[in-house]
Amino acid sequence: MFAPLSATVTTATLLGALWTLALVVANRPMLLQKRSTRAFLGFLVLVEVALLVQGVLSTVLAFTSGLTTDQSYTLAGYALTLPFIIPLTVLWGLNDRSRWGAGVVLVGLVTVPAMILRMNTVWDTRA
Repeated sequence: MFAPLSATVTTATLLGALWTLALVVANRPMLLQKRSTRAFLGFLVLVEVALLVQGVLSTVLAFTSGLTTDQSYTLAGYALTLPFIIPLTVLWGLNDRSRWGAGVVLVGLVTVPAMILRMNTVWDTRA
């Protein structure tokens, strides 16, 4: 896998998680009328583009490297699932007008690095 891209996405999602944690602690919902929310969503779009690139690269590498068939399908499954997490949690979070809308996004943003860690673990077991 492409380690710099994984590290960048992991760092970006953890920074986003800190931002949403601040919203949860401050008891503030994510509202599209706020400039800060729109800027944060723009940041998440950039993260999503990086996740899409990582998904394509990882899927191609999964089937062209020395991984077993099971490992290839596992890695591809993670890589193809990963880009759906942030958009789905953001949609859910924007529709929830309580502070827990930001909490949903927080959970999604913490899930992404966990899945990337798992992808790296699968990748490191190649023969």
